[in-house]
Amino acid sequence: MIGKTSVHQLVRFYQPWDVYTHHFVSPQRRTIEHVIPKSRLKSLNLSVNNDLHNLWMADVTVNQWRRDYRFAVRDDVLATPGWEQHMGCVRHAGRGLYCPAQSHRLIAHSIASLMLQYPRLEEKLDTVFDSPSCLDEWLATPWTDREQWMRIQHENMIEAVTGSVRRFRPLS
Repeated sequence: MIGKTSVHQLVRFYQPWDVYTHHFVSPQRRTIEHVIPKSRLKSLNLSVNNDLHNLWMADVTVNQWRRDYRFAVRDDVLATPGWEQHMGCVRHAGRGLYCPAQSHRLIAHSIASLMLQYPRLEEKLDTVFDSPSCLDEWLATPWTDREQWMRIQHENMIEAVTGSVRRFRPLS
């Protein structure tokens, strides 16, 4: 087994594109993003925090803005008056949500892959998504070429590190 530091270094090296923006990020600005934030999973006591399916690379600024906000569908949130938006984060009255403009399918695919290994994650989906339908809606979104390429690169890295990879394959 490769140590935590080495795994983080591998993710930073093999994933030079921000998971949320798809932009190339210089090595100095790369940080590890937990698609399902660590704080959302404490009560389940699962090892999902260091599962490579949950670890992606993000630009440090995007990661700081994203925090541990729940994912939300942008159109639903922005239709509500009073929400402020910056870098995909929306805030109103002390509440924050993250509405990425891209990567819906990639994020949903990563979370669905994690759910295969950790079925108890379903208990916490309401702390990951603002709406119960968000995961299904994002899984039904067609893959973009960039998302598909990023997914394949990520799975290749996981397979190189662990010798295998869980591949979630929805019907659509």
